[in-house]
Amino acid sequence: MTKRSSERVVMSSFIPRRLVRKCGRAVERALPPRVLDWLSQFWAQTRILFSRSLIMMLVAMFALFTWATIKQETFKENIVFGYLLVQSIALGILLHMSLWEMEREGRTFELLIMRVPGVHRLIWFKMRVSLMWNLLLLLPFFAGFLWFVTIPLWRGLIYLVFCLMAGVFTALLTCIVASFAKGGLPTAVIVAVILWMQAMVSFEGRLPYGEYYNIFIFPMTERYWENWSRARVIIMLLVNRLFLLAMAGLLYWWLFRRIQKTERWIG
Repeated sequence: MTKRSSERVVMSSFIPRRLVRKCGRAVERALPPRVLDWLSQFWAQTRILFSRSLIMMLVAMFALFTWATIKQETFKENIVFGYLLVQSIALGILLHMSLWEMEREGRTFELLIMRVPGVHRLIWFKMRVSLMWNLLLLLPFFAGFLWFVTIPLWRGLIYLVFCLMAGVFTALLTCIVASFAKGGLPTAVIVAVILWMQAMVSFEGRLPYGEYYNIFIFPMTERYWENWSRARVIIMLLVNRLFLLAMAGLLYWWLFRRIQKTERWIG
């Protein structure tokens, strides 16, 4: 009887090893060592990140968004922005709900801390690949909506920036919740509940000046541009983004402190 492997099934299992080796040799001949080192780290983190279960969830998510887009016959920009925003938030949760859990399960967190000096570098080392995949997986829907709904490029880029900022906020929140909760599914549920509560509290019209701290705001809301002066709308959107950046900074500080305590305990 063959012994079953207890290792996590990762994305590399879907790609023939001979093809991987052949492409690897061709890349090694063409690129300088520094670039090769970065690509090696990117590929290693990608293999850790994309388990089979995560790939299935991403495929299901894309299928659901595609079906909803076709069924609803989306032609309005606010609906397009809503789809992109929800997709960015969903990617932020899915790509980060088990980001640190993998290190705990493999008992490699201590080695990672010793390998990467400094908490800031450690956070960047773990999150840069997942955030890059967040952007790459968001681009197909963004390009499709830009083409089929005929959204001007400058306005589409504004929507993309707003969605990516919400995705980064969600990623940081997910990493913090994952440091308390055990398991990816409980983490995803808790983050979804927190974001839903935040949306309900800051929803436009529920509280005074809610548009200034609503992180899910649609930047081209007609009633603002029709009833307010252009200067007031721009100031409101800037304050809104500054509020989001401040909240993301607080989350980053919290995550930094959590990892710093772990580092001191190991040291």
